[in-house]
Amino acid sequence: MVATGSSEGEAGTQWAALAGVTAALAMFGAAQGLSSPLFTLLMQKQGMSPALIGLSAAMMPLGLILSASFVPAAVRLVGARNLAVGCSLIGALCFLGIGYLQDWVAWFVIRFIIGVVINPLYILGEVWALSLAPPSRRGRVMGVFNTLMGAGYAAGPFALTLLGLGALPCRCRRLHALRGDPARRLVKADRFRG
Repeated sequence: MVATGSSEGEAGTQWAALAGVTAALAMFGAAQGLSSPLFTLLMQKQGMSPALIGLSAAMMPLGLILSASFVPAAVRLVGARNLAVGCSLIGALCFLGIGYLQDWVAWFVIRFIIGVVINPLYILGEVWALSLAPPSRRGRVMGVFNTLMGAGYAAGPFALTLLGLGALPCRCRRLHALRGDPARRLVKADRFRG
């Protein structure tokens, strides 16, 4: 009787851990899904060329591609849990840096770093989901896992559609406005000279 209760408790813990892994990766997918169109719109608004916008968009996938072969070595070196926590913290700091730095060159580097740190999270998330899922339900669990990941990616652009660029933090809007002020003053001064 005790063994049955303990196995039910373990199964409950596995489902809770699986739900946590899936929810975390869906949220990270939402952040990723939001960042791509947000960057494009912000860079267009600042008058950046389509080539620079495209190059900036390529930074995250480049980080994903280049970091893929190093994930197994990183897991062996620091452990899966430490790697996941470290990558999550670095990713969060990168997203904060994007919000506070209005330097396009810095954004290129940050987007590359985000690609590097997202890769282990995705790989480890899939491995954990597979190992936590009961063998008889593994296909269904992975279907739900990938569906929620896709929903997370879709939620990013959907949130941007609902909120618009006006939902940017006040600090970012003020920085963008301040950057335009000197140019406006120069144009006005030239008008009065002529």
